[in-house]
Amino acid sequence: MVILFAVLACSGPSDTTRVRDVQIIHVGAQPAELNPGEAGVLTVTVADPSGQGVEAMAWPCTDLGEGCLEDPGAAAGWAQGVELEAEDGVVEVLASPTWEGVLASGEELPFEPFQGTWFLACRTGLCPVIGQALAGDDAALDFLRDPTAGMVDLPLDGASLVRRTVRVSQRTPDERNQNPSIERLGDEALQLSTQGEVGLSFTVLDESEGTLATDVFTSLGTLGPARVEGEEPEFTWYAGEEAGQGRIYAVVRDEEGGSALWRAEVVVE
Repeated sequence: MVILFAVLACSGPSDTTRVRDVQIIHVGAQPAELNPGEAGVLTVTVADPSGQGVEAMAWPCTDLGEGCLEDPGAAAGWAQGVELEAEDGVVEVLASPTWEGVLASGEELPFEPFQGTWFLACRTGLCPVIGQALAGDDAALDFLRDPTAGMVDLPLDGASLVRRTVRVSQRTPDERNQNPSIERLGDEALQLSTQGEVGLSFTVLDESEGTLATDVFTSLGTLGPARVEGEEPEFTWYAGEEAGQGRIYAVVRDEEGGSALWRAEVVVE
């Protein structure tokens, strides 16, 4: 099982960057910030390096410490299947209208208002809870209510669980946070011989204040370091001993919930 947490690496190839099985690489939000009652779109990117197939589901869960606000009391209709096309699947996110009263009260909160959504992706047939939840079987209720506790029942390999939160505010579209953008410098094909290595340089554009962090992943070889902060992150792709085709992914995040994904095909001969 893979949980989407980044591990820092100082230098050289980082084994944590290698995607060996089903892994949720990124969940992007558009817009990056919502008003109460506003709908947005979440795009989940799931890597499947083995090519054995993936099934995925998503369900809303805004947990403020006492369980999901969206808990309907039954599994039926809570989770929805996520159809993946070329690694990507799209679901709608709706910011709860109840945040409007909370924000209008002017009370100081111990956290930023948010809308939460869980994603679970597994190799096809590997996670029975997906079939149970989508069929409305209440046997899935405990997992939907607290997937962090239910992780112990997921397989160690071939499953990936991620929660995506989207900030909720009363700011206008011009005032609220926007997603950053990330581009690779140079357009040469990423093709190496075994044991080869090449540098990757990116430029990140973002209007928000605070630190930008870029994490990298690959299904072929390794990368290093695993994370770099700043607007001009640089990494090295190490081809390793395995020939074949794969992908490299770079995910940049700002401190206000904005994010962006870059990916490219790579070849080792």
